[in-house]
Amino acid sequence: MKYAVVIKNHQSTDPDLLSAKAGDILQGEEKSTFLPNWFWCHDKKGVYSWVPKTFLEAIHDQPGYFKLIKDYIAHELTVKVGDELNILSEDCDWAFAKTQNGEEGWVPLENLEF
Repeated sequence: MKYAVVIKNHQSTDPDLLSAKAGDILQGEEKSTFLPNWFWCHDKKGVYSWVPKTFLEAIHDQPGYFKLIKDYIAHELTVKVGDELNILSEDCDWAFAKTQNGEEGWVPLENLEF
């Protein structure tokens, strides 16, 4: 298991949480210069969120549509300097982590020390 300590505070910024399963279809586009390799997507209910490119497979006969290749939860963690996290995965300069109290979510890698 990989662990990290928070070296810079991070405040969650995404109030509407996209939660989708592998195989779900999303519509989206890569339009961010501040989040390279992340796509701004929405599900069929109209819930928007950033999704890592590594979670998406383009549907070639439907431009702008993507199939999720693994389950995805858009929740960001609010963390403070000194918090200890269990790192579950890393994608596109962010870590999906678990806090000491069991909350799971995303944190920028630049805010962590391994």
